[in-house]
Order: sequence, then structure tokens, then C-alpha cells
Amino acid sequence: MEIILNGQSYQYDGGAQGLPLQEFLRNLSIPTEATAIALNNEIIPHSLWSETRIKEKDSVEIIRAVGGG
Repeated sequence: MEIILNGQSYQYDGGAQGLPLQEFLRNLSIPTEATAIALNNEIIPHSLWSETRIKEKDSVEIIRAVGGG
């Protein structure tokens, strides 16, 4: 399936039912701590990541907070 990941086209095998957001992040080796996800311009609470599915043509924005000073 094709999705838009951080503004770039991305091909991913998610199957007909889509892929759970949490599994997608795990497959990309993206840590979940200090991470925010927007799916089709809507922030998805961390508590819903396991039940929210990414489907064909969805837009996913991954934002990571970085500490420092």
C-alpha cells in the first residue's frame, strides 16, 4: 500500500485490513517515547495506537520531541 509518511510517498505492505499504527512504528524501529503521531491531520492519542489502522493513501506525520538546551 502507499501512504504519505512525513510528506513523502512510502510503499508498505499493510494488507487489506491496514496496519495498526503501533505495529507500523515498531516495524520502522521508531521509539514510542516522546513521539506524537498525526494520521490524516488528526493527533492520535498513544492509548489508541494499537487499535488505529493505517490504510492506503493515509497521511502519517511522526513527530519526535528532543530534549536539550
